[in-house]
Amino acid sequence: SGGAIPSVKSAHGFAGTQTAAVIFAGATSTTAKVATSYEYNGTAWSDANDVNTTRDLCAGAGTQTAAILFGGTLPPGGHSTATEIYDGTDWTTSPGSLNTARSRIGPLGTSTATLAVAGTPPGTSAVESWNGSSWSEIAEINTARMNGGAAGIQTAGLFFGGAASGTSMSSATLSYDGTNWTAEESLNT
Repeated sequence: SGGAIPSVKSAHGFAGTQTAAVIFAGATSTTAKVATSYEYNGTAWSDANDVNTTRDLCAGAGTQTAAILFGGTLPPGGHSTATEIYDGTDWTTSPGSLNTARSRIGPLGTSTATLAVAGTPPGTSAVESWNGSSWSEIAEINTARMNGGAAGIQTAGLFFGGAASGTSMSSATLSYDGTNWTAEESLNT
């Protein structure tokens, strides 16, 4: 086990690896959203500069020194389109914003080549592609879902599980080849 996060929080975004990670934004309770960021060196967490837009349930991708943060739920409510870039020291708000405001997104890729897959509000099957400066809408997934898992890179990714609506959970797995989504073997549970 590693060191504890300096303050209790959940629903935060994250990027990086086991020995060089960054977590950002999030919530300290069901109503208190925060802008705090922390970096992890494989042993302990330390304070990092805060994000510019306070939110929780946001998505992230990249590394500790080149991360991207997008979407999320704003206080006191509503969904964000804001995108921020982290250079290992400071967060900068990007002029490129998501086309569809949402949270609980399945993120995959790097800080300069990212996919934002589905999310909430319910009914969102939108997928957007980040090229380092702007978001473009691309082929949607076949069924709207939120809280799905995502892995891989922008041209070879997976999106799996999640909630299709309300309490209806999904075991579906989709692969992405940079152009098309393809149904794969479903999760066991």
